[in-house]
Amino acid sequence: MTATLSAPVTAETTEASKANSLPAVPVTIVTGGLLTVAAIHLMDLPGKEPSYLAWGYIGLIATSILLAAWLAFRPTRIALGAAFIVCAMAIAGFVLSRTTGLPNAMDDIGNWSEHLGIAALAAEAMTMLFAVIALLPGAGNHHSR
Repeated sequence: MTATLSAPVTAETTEASKANSLPAVPVTIVTGGLLTVAAIHLMDLPGKEPSYLAWGYIGLIATSILLAAWLAFRPTRIALGAAFIVCAMAIAGFVLSRTTGLPNAMDDIGNWSEHLGIAALAAEAMTMLFAVIALLPGAGNHHSR
């Protein structure tokens, strides 16, 4: 028989865990948003040229899936912040590719109406919004009266 060491549960530890808890609904939406971002970029990946763009997509897909798993199994403020940053970087890449263009990839300049691009922007913006909502002070504290 093995014994496990754990801190005793007291009123103080219970209150501390409530204060540090994250709201389930926004965290779940962020998790789904990250998986949506990964799926959209996976659909857009075939034939992506130049190769650095394909590798960027692969990095975004992998990071989104890993962050979604992190949030699904052990949600933390760090994971939510990382989700926000990853989505902000994806949006920045989209905007740069449509305005100034990217090295060896000038074909998308002005192409604001691409369906997968619009879907990606929507998923990334929603993910960022709900990450902020989940990170708001007191967002996880719900007291019933």
